[in-house]
Amino acid sequence: MFLTEGTLKKRILRTPELIADFKCPSPESKMLFADGWAMAVGSWYRDQLDIFQTERVINKKPFQVWTQGPCFSFSANQVIHDTPIAHTTQYWQDAVPFLNTTIKITAATPNSLIDTEKGKKFSEGFVHFDILTPEIINGVKSPKLVKISEHSLSQNNFVKGLKYGMDTVLNGTALYSNKKSPTLNKDGQPINRRLNAKSTADRNADELIGLCRGIIADRTVCQPEAEYLIHWLQRNPDTIDVWPGKIIADRVHQVLEDGHLDTEEATDLLDLLRDITGESYQNLIPTNMSTSCFDDPQPYITFEGKTFCLTGKFALGPRKACELEIIDLGGNLAKDITMTTDYLVIGSIGSTDWIHTSYGRKIEKAKELQANGLNISIISEDHWASFL
Repeated sequence: MFLTEGTLKKRILRTPELIADFKCPSPESKMLFADGWAMAVGSWYRDQLDIFQTERVINKKPFQVWTQGPCFSFSANQVIHDTPIAHTTQYWQDAVPFLNTTIKITAATPNSLIDTEKGKKFSEGFVHFDILTPEIINGVKSPKLVKISEHSLSQNNFVKGLKYGMDTVLNGTALYSNKKSPTLNKDGQPINRRLNAKSTADRNADELIGLCRGIIADRTVCQPEAEYLIHWLQRNPDTIDVWPGKIIADRVHQVLEDGHLDTEEATDLLDLLRDITGESYQNLIPTNMSTSCFDDPQPYITFEGKTFCLTGKFALGPRKACELEIIDLGGNLAKDITMTTDYLVIGSIGSTDWIHTSYGRKIEKAKELQANGLNISIISEDHWASFL
């Protein structure tokens, strides 16, 4: 997203309220670790947590203070265990009895502030990692680590996982606050399988969009990144069945059909990912919605007797004013997408409360109905306004 001047100052301003308080885990230890964290994150990861000393001045006297910033930057090949002993002992076998979980990062892009024509833009990176655990032989932990799963998270959520436990983050309890929701149990989890599947699909869609943002952060797409997208989608097959997973999967398979990603194909894939993440839609104020969801070409619009559903915020004016324009021209209004909806109109300013960062529930539902053969048109505010 592009940052307003006020928000940018808050992002850049470093705070002395640190995310981690590094302490010695025991009197005999000479190394510092983040106090109270689920994983044994040593003080040597201060740079990755964007913690470093900053000069401050009080009464004209300068002094150094530890400060925290937003640019997390964990990177490939870094390994983090859940016990300090695994990082401090001279002999690996001494740590094995105390070790339950090891995280090995296999690929990553950092959080960053990027210079653009519109000013500074905050780009959230991603972390792809394996979770390993000691192999159990005859009921006893062995020194050999075995991989039990692999995951992708944004840098921010990865740090949450280090602090609160990866299971907590991957299950969603650290990402969402659902205490008042009657559809969740006391642990914050969906109470039936259908809701749990929907929650998983939502997290996967968020993860996919975050992954795409990380890939295009340097404004290029290389072959390993394209291949990684395919591997991620194969590991999350439910994502391929819905937008935007299906369009990404189809395009990546197409450009890699001959096993080689040439310059033209890389540019084509970059443009698609920029569309899906909202990076290329110049008319948006927060640039947080997709253009590739619109019908192409945009259809001719008739109002008499047709049903319209509106989503997002409109540059033309308040939502009620836009609704009155439709009613005056003989159209009908629907609060939600149904099988009788003729047009979904997407406001050019988007909506900050959409469930995913570049598209909302109504767009998702409309796409599903289109895929099932229903004649519903998804149109932009600009196109809709041209028929008023």
